[in-house]
Amino acid sequence: MYFIKRLFFGLIIIIILTAGLFSSSDTYYVHFERNPDLEKGNKVVFKGFDIGEIKEIKLTKNNYIQLKIKINDKYRAKMVEAGIFYGEGDKLKYIILDKEIENKNKVKDYIGFENKYRYYIWKTKNWLKDGIKAIREKIKENKEKI
Repeated sequence: MYFIKRLFFGLIIIIILTAGLFSSSDTYYVHFERNPDLEKGNKVVFKGFDIGEIKEIKLTKNNYIQLKIKINDKYRAKMVEAGIFYGEGDKLKYIILDKEIENKNKVKDYIGFENKYRYYIWKTKNWLKDGIKAIREKIKENKEKI
């Protein structure tokens, strides 16, 4: 009888310890320069669907705010390299910047913006950088033809 009790107790411990290995969500990290005013437990939203939640918020050694988020299993495929996050109210919104980019490498770290407007500023700056780069390349091509 003593052996059966110990075996039963051991099985329960093993089940408890391995429960996290087979959970139906995956962990990702979002890094912010500025505080997005979100809290542990806030939802992660993609196109109006709750796809996960914020599990932890901490300040890193480099003074960035890091959110540890869990994404539900059925939405894991949406986590692509071209995705970013921004805070909006009490939600962390996820968007995909470029639908053409495939998720060949499993990405665990993402960039985040405190709100949608900071994201738009960043997007505009990068669009301008890409536009200027394209203009310079075109000028270089034209000079080579002369």
